[in-house]
Order: sequence, then C-alpha cells, then structure tokens
Amino acid sequence: MNNHFLVYLLEASICQLFFYFVYILFLKKETYFNLNRTYLLCSVLLSLLIPSIQIKHEAIQPYISVPLQTIVEPIQTVTNMVEDKIESRIDVLFILWIIYIVIAAFVLAKFIYQFFRLMLFIRKGEISVLNRHYLICTNGQYPTSSFFGYILWDNTVSLSDKEIEQIIKHEMAHINQFHTLDNLLMELLGILFWFNPFVYLYNKKLKEVHEHIADNEVLNNKEFTSHDYEVLINKQILNNIGFQLSNNFNMSNLKNRIAMITKSRSGKIARLKLTIAIPAAALMMLSFSYAKEGGPNPKSSENIHAIIAGNDFQVEKMSKGELLASGELQTDNRKYVLKSFRMTTKLNGLVMVEDATSGVFTQQMRSMIKKVKSGGTIVFKEIQAQVFDDNDKNGAIVTLAGFTITIK
Repeated sequence: MNNHFLVYLLEASICQLFFYFVYILFLKKETYFNLNRTYLLCSVLLSLLIPSIQIKHEAIQPYISVPLQTIVEPIQTVTNMVEDKIESRIDVLFILWIIYIVIAAFVLAKFIYQFFRLMLFIRKGEISVLNRHYLICTNGQYPTSSFFGYILWDNTVSLSDKEIEQIIKHEMAHINQFHTLDNLLMELLGILFWFNPFVYLYNKKLKEVHEHIADNEVLNNKEFTSHDYEVLINKQILNNIGFQLSNNFNMSNLKNRIAMITKSRSGKIARLKLTIAIPAAALMMLSFSYAKEGGPNPKSSENIHAIIAGNDFQVEKMSKGELLASGELQTDNRKYVLKSFRMTTKLNGLVMVEDATSGVFTQQMRSMIKKVKSGGTIVFKEIQAQVFDDNDKNGAIVTLAGFTITIK
C-alpha cells in the first residue's frame, strides 16, 4: 500500500461531501423517492470512480472559464496540500496506515459478525411462505424487518388484521425493490470510509428514502388511508433494535415519515432537479482530473525529457557515484529552465519522498541516494520546467517526462 490510496480516499470523501450537499439542497424535500434513491446510489458510486479518472489537461483547458476556475482551484489546492503533507511525512504515513487498517478491520469484523448472526437466526427460525416470500417469527427477539426475501416478524406484538396487512405490504416493498442490496453497499462503504461522516449520513438518507418508498407503496393501496397509517406509525409498537443490514418498519425518523406522507406530491418540473447531478459530477471530475498533473495550465511535453550527466533517461541503470557526481537534473533544450521535481525511492520498506525547488539535488536527496542498495530504484517525477519561446515570453510551465533509474 502507498500514499496514493490515502489520497484516493481523501478525494472520494470530498466527492461524497459535495454530492451529499447537492442532495440536501435540491432533492431531499421532493417526493420522487425512487429518483432520490437513484441519485444517492449513483452519486456515491461516482464518488468512488471520479478520483481514478484522468483527463488530459489540454483537452479541457480551452473551455475552463474564470468563474469555474474560482470553484475548481480551491478544491485542487486543498487536496494538493493534503497530498504533499502525506508524502512529506513518512513516519506519520505509517502510523496513519496502522490506524486505518486496525479500525477498518474492526468495522469489517463487526459487519461479518452481524451478517452471520442474521443468517444463523434465519437458518434456525421457523419459516413459513407468504406470497412467494419467507416469513420467520422472531418471538420478540427482534423487531419486524426484511432481509432479501425474508420477513422477520415480531409475533409478540398485538395488531389488528388491517395493521398486519399494512406492515406486511411495507416490508414486501423493501423486498421487491432490493433495498437490502443498498444496505449492504453502504455497510461496505462504511468499512472502507469509516473515518468519513458523510458515508453514515448517506446511509441514513438512503434508509429514509427506503422508508418513504415503502410507505408510498402502502398508501397506493386504496384500502388504507393516510390517517390510519399515521396512527400505526405513531404507535411505535415495534422496538428499534435490529439488524443494520435489514429494513425495520420503525427505522426511520417518525416525524419525517409522517411529513412526507402528508406532503403534496412534487410536480413534474421537480424531476428536472435531478439533472443537477450532471454539472455536479462534471465539476468533481474537472477538479480532481485537472489536478493530476500538478498545476494549472500545463502543456503537453512528451518530446521533452530530463537528463542526468548528459544521458536522456526513461528506464536506465546508473551507479550511485555517477548520480551523486552529476548532482542535478537538466533538460535537453536551453529554452527550458527546470523549476522543480520530486524524487521517490524505497528504503527499509518505506517509500521516501523528497521535493526539489530547482534542478539541483537537495541534501536530503543525496542522503537518500547514498542509502539505496544495488538493484534499488529511484524515481524522478512531477518534473516541471519553464519554457521561453517567441510565442510565450512569460515562460509557461510544462511537465517533463518522468523516469526511473536502477542503481548498479
């Protein structure tokens, strides 16, 4: 594992934060519950995908307006600062990895325990068939809930036939729309992003939407009135202690559910709000893909290479003596002035990173080179130079090709 995964987690978390606030601001109060569910699921999946996408700068740069840059650049600045901080402190990075893995392992163990506890309960329960689904009486051990094709029924609660029918129809809606899969996805994301509070907020909002969908399914039946259903919910007849992987009838906030039951249906124009997801996703993609190469307005420079001691490198071998004697990186054209570069190597199992603000090796770089054993590799990357020509008197920043040296 390396620091890139930590940076990926950070960027994905920022995406989740952004998409979550888009939902809260534009979609939360709408009664198109299935569309809201689609947004929540797609946006959280996009937050996993976007940080791994790379877009060539030259393809998008001409279309970036000044107002858009004022939004994108602060996001880039924050992520770049955190990435640099992570890479500059190897000891802190190692501690962060230990903390992350230990807590993730604990959350994973809790998930596995909960999952198999539920499966064991189902396996040992007395199962009866109800409308092609399986009903298991819990005898008061657990509240009425659903898990895949199973309805866990608390048979100790006294209910009228009409109330039983309403609750069964509610749980059947969860089953028929595969809400358990959503719950499993969010539980797995909770393991991966245990440190990110917005994963838990996402999970909460998704469960709320599940309840609204199931409530709406019940009320679509003309036999049940909204008043009767509100009375049933307000009774709070079911315990709220159950499986996180299942959908409990009483899981969501009662006040919120009743508000949505009595709320007027959103008009067709409200569906257009879902299109806000398109510019939101584009902005996130632009922010992180635009930051990949390490600076604004980079130009393509595939034909320019950095050199050491007169040699143009991609993947070559060199002794530590030759490398130290050279003492610097250069470019193959006098018009290019080297501005900065990054050197990375592995020492004692740890990835060591050092930045130079010019073409000359820093003292720390020399110390790192001396410690590299024969067969070890040193990577030079994020090499930036300033180019001066007739078309650009100010000297635009270009990114040179990175390369790897194996120590002889």
